[in-house]
Amino acid sequence: MKKYFLAVVIFMLMLSLHTNAFAATDSQPAIMLGDTRIEAGALVDKGNVYLPLRVVSEALGYEVKWSEKDRTISVVGSEKDIVIDLINYKVTANDHAYYTGDYTIFEDRIYMGTDFFSDNLGLRVRWDRQNNLIQLESVQENAISIKTIKEVSETDIIKITSQYPQIDGLVDQAVQDNINSVLKE
Repeated sequence: MKKYFLAVVIFMLMLSLHTNAFAATDSQPAIMLGDTRIEAGALVDKGNVYLPLRVVSEALGYEVKWSEKDRTISVVGSEKDIVIDLINYKVTANDHAYYTGDYTIFEDRIYMGTDFFSDNLGLRVRWDRQNNLIQLESVQENAISIKTIKEVSETDIIKITSQYPQIDGLVDQAVQDNINSVLKE
């Protein structure tokens, strides 16, 4: 019985040590957006960096809304409409859906992995381990648009509808034309 009790106590101690892994705010890397320090720190877990979603998004000018009922977060800004479904680990950005398992919750804040910020909010994320600092820089994104082209071919016997993407907005028109011709084939 004593061995069982000792094993339970050791197990509980191990659990309590793990849950306090993020509690030491001094070890949380500071976040800089350009030259401005963001109020909350980042989290690092097993070499992965997580950034506070609301604080970073609002610093970029986005509006962040939480739906308790659906357990979703909406990040809305000019030309961006992002919905994060925490239950299904799904991100929908401007009608493009993909799955992410890269988030964590700490002190009632949602922290997303750095890929979310680079893929959806146009940020370059650099981690300066020596200075315990996360540097966020806005990246100039191309004004590329993708639309779906539908072509219908019809005879008395059959009707064929084909769909393919067409891109617009590349700086090099020759490259754009070449890509579009390959996509059309």
